[in-house]
Amino acid sequence: MSTLGKIALERRYDECLPCRLPEFVADTILGIEGRCSVGFRRIAVYAGVEKSCRVASDMLKELCGLPVSPNTLRDLCHEEAPKMEQWIERSPEVQQEFINAPGNVEVTMDGTCVNTTEGAREVKVCITSKRKRGQGVLPERWGNRTKQELPDIETCIAFAAVEECGEFQQRINFWRRRLCLGSTSDISVLGDGAVWLWNISRDEFGKTRECLDVYHGLKQVSNTGKERSR
Repeated sequence: MSTLGKIALERRYDECLPCRLPEFVADTILGIEGRCSVGFRRIAVYAGVEKSCRVASDMLKELCGLPVSPNTLRDLCHEEAPKMEQWIERSPEVQQEFINAPGNVEVTMDGTCVNTTEGAREVKVCITSKRKRGQGVLPERWGNRTKQELPDIETCIAFAAVEECGEFQQRINFWRRRLCLGSTSDISVLGDGAVWLWNISRDEFGKTRECLDVYHGLKQVSNTGKERSR
């Protein structure tokens, strides 16, 4: 499968006489790996991570004329994910882009339950970004602020994992060192109030501006009011 559709290949292979293993010599030069070309993998994975695999499958067929099943898209995304993870963790370009970007550091952490082959488990998410400081507004304006009030994010590193708190903290520690984030109050940490979140924040970043998510905060206020009214 290529970006032009399915292509039937006819090619010869050479055989190593001592070990009797066949080899398609030209495959590496042409970028042929498995059942999909490099170009097709790129657009397939791009579509698969932007939308659900079923929606991405329909889009590729409608816009590009490429018939590919949702399961194939899912398999390709799973195959490319470890390569992308290694590149992000090792690439000097990713590191320097974040370090050189202007703005204040924002760290957002959260956790949510997902279905896995081992049952429901919590996936933890951390987003580290840089943004120039904007004008403060009241909570009712949060949903419709303009770019002048809330500047765009300059750069961002995001990662997630189904891990226990200790393992996830090690992951955050790796990125803290890689992005050269020191212990400083210039870091703003946003969370929903979970104990594990604040513990990791204080262990890794020291003194920060800890921001309780206003929606979770108001939910607790509402629950408190319901209890008092009983």
